[in-house]
Amino acid sequence: MRKFLFTLLGILTIFMFKSCTYSLSIDTKLFVSSISVDVDDSGNFSINFSYPDISEFSPESSKIKGGGSVSGFGKTFYEAVGDIISKTQRTVDLEHVKVIILSSKIAKDEKNLKKFLDFLSHEPQISRRVYVCVGDGNGSDYVTFKPKSGEDSQVFISDLIEHNNKENGVKSITLNDLFDYFSQNNVVLVPLLKLNENKTSMKISGSYILDDYKFVEELNLKDTMIINFLRGESFKILNEIPYKDGNIDFEAQNINRKIKILDSGNVILNFDLKTIIKNCLDINHDNLNKDFLNEIKNYLDQNIYNSSINLVNRFYKDEMDILNFENYIYKFKNSIWKTKIKDQNEWMKQLEVKINIQNNITNIGNISF
Repeated sequence: MRKFLFTLLGILTIFMFKSCTYSLSIDTKLFVSSISVDVDDSGNFSINFSYPDISEFSPESSKIKGGGSVSGFGKTFYEAVGDIISKTQRTVDLEHVKVIILSSKIAKDEKNLKKFLDFLSHEPQISRRVYVCVGDGNGSDYVTFKPKSGEDSQVFISDLIEHNNKENGVKSITLNDLFDYFSQNNVVLVPLLKLNENKTSMKISGSYILDDYKFVEELNLKDTMIINFLRGESFKILNEIPYKDGNIDFEAQNINRKIKILDSGNVILNFDLKTIIKNCLDINHDNLNKDFLNEIKNYLDQNIYNSSINLVNRFYKDEMDILNFENYIYKFKNSIWKTKIKDQNEWMKQLEVKINIQNNITNIGNISF
């Protein structure tokens, strides 16, 4: 009996200390869920942290009432974080960050972008799996965004990124992805967030192209989707294209992508697609015959091809390795890289990319084949 009482007393003591520890952590820490970064005309940085309100959180109650945000300013990021600590009188906890938002201004500022990424690379608390995106305008507008659903902005933006990655062919970019792209001298497409005029709704409108930390241009949603598709980083294209007196809404999933490097001047990309026509073009289904399907298939083949080859030719003519062929050749065709690419800066202008598109229509409206 005495042994049992001592054991029970020990367990109660542990729970008491545990409750005190939770209370101490909540009172003294700022648990950051998302970060935005911006730079002013003087070169000073502003960082905005969003955080959940866990003032009533405890082992007995997981109640979270909402969230808030706080800004810090400084000549360096460390000064800006120090400013936040001074304002809040709390220790900053970055272990729970899920989203990092670069303002469009800092994304276009090579020098300061490098500084911020260097800060992130030396911050052990921040996970390499956090999502990174660009916010058109001020980054702070995105971490302070209040969704109509009432959820935390970090949750909303994470869901938005994941949805577009899965459903719209816009590849999500993590901090680890970003470091990998830059370390391998690859071109990266960072998803771009935009708010409407009165800041009541948010969407992913496309991407920013960054090459070796330098901003190249903004791509719209359709072109972003196509580039990610051609790279093999997305397995879906969906779009609306004009057809006769109406439109075709289609979704094409990549079921087989093959790349052939013949030499430094010739690359062939082959795609076999499983395609669904979202809208039935004839409600009476009078035209759903073999000839009609072949006509639609050929039309889609040509449309996707034209959209793809026009983008590819434009970028490579401007010596932009938008599909990151050089890194692929370096890894898998090193002899070609050494003899034809390594010391020839204009190899991209001479590159001929051939793209073969084969759509296999499996469904129109509610009719499967």
